[in-house]
Amino acid sequence: MARLDVKHLAVSYNGKNKILNDINLTIEDGELVSLLGPSGCGKTTTLRSIAGLIRSNQGQILVDGKDISRIPVYKRNFGMVFQSYALFPQLTVRENVAFGLKNQHIREPDLSSRVNEMLDIVGLLDYAARFPSQLSGGQQQRVSLARSLVTHPSLLLLDEPLSNLDAKLRVEMREMIREIQQRLKLTMLFVTHDQSECFAISDHVAVMNKGVIEQFDSSESIYHHPLTEFVAHFIGYENFFQVKKFLKNQKYLLDHNLEFTAADSSPNVISLTIRPEDIEIIEKETENSDNHNQLEGKILFSTYLGDSYRYQIDTPLGIVIAVSGTDKKYLSGQPIVLNFPSQKVLGLSK
Repeated sequence: MARLDVKHLAVSYNGKNKILNDINLTIEDGELVSLLGPSGCGKTTTLRSIAGLIRSNQGQILVDGKDISRIPVYKRNFGMVFQSYALFPQLTVRENVAFGLKNQHIREPDLSSRVNEMLDIVGLLDYAARFPSQLSGGQQQRVSLARSLVTHPSLLLLDEPLSNLDAKLRVEMREMIREIQQRLKLTMLFVTHDQSECFAISDHVAVMNKGVIEQFDSSESIYHHPLTEFVAHFIGYENFFQVKKFLKNQKYLLDHNLEFTAADSSPNVISLTIRPEDIEIIEKETENSDNHNQLEGKILFSTYLGDSYRYQIDTPLGIVIAVSGTDKKYLSGQPIVLNFPSQKVLGLSK
């Protein structure tokens, strides 16, 4: 396997329209890193630039310290798994997996041994004689994965590999990919727009927006401590309160002269956010006399989620989304008080 370093990578079309701007990224040997972001953010362009399918305008791509930026794609020893399975319909499963080895002039019995090993790893050894049309979508994607792994690539690149599968198969496949990655100690770069998929399998995540990386950190840190409004929006935060002024000691002034205390303390914070499930709903008649980090509101309506209720609540700071357990249901029109635990309130920059 290998360590990948991307330094100051930039890609533009016609020298004007910038697609990527100063991308810096490190994937340690044996690590799985995901590029996460919406369509058009530049994540696939980043992956294709690393693969050598797109020529960068500036920057370096280094594998174990060697600059490969101008090395042709076929000499980079990278494996790729695409959104489309790209299998040869006229070849059997075994022949599809063996295709890359034949191009490397690997001969029997080593060829058969390596193909069998990979088919066994992806659970398709009993399907070796079948054709792609005789397989399900999940099985076809496993063939594609085996074909990419059998050549022993130094780096495996996966571009939205699970997006064509249904929800259950996506969960199964992402678990298989993570298991294989850890078993074989592979270095992987995984592109996705699905945060749950990304957080489930990644060691580190780069959240991209408009051709730049807004945050590069562990899955846990990004989930619990997004740094910018874009990152927070994208990973599921729904409540945002604009900051009028930073006071002191983690205190911020909001509209209507409301003061909130947050987990962060910085004059650069432009808004506060909190996850819906971290907001506490209190019946108005039992509210705490200390109104610190509290906000009066009225239930607009609720949605039953099975293990919880999701509420839309009208407050002086606008509509607030809160999620609460099923032990108590609040009714439309009911006045309530929202409590925002200060350790759960995060400060965000631009």
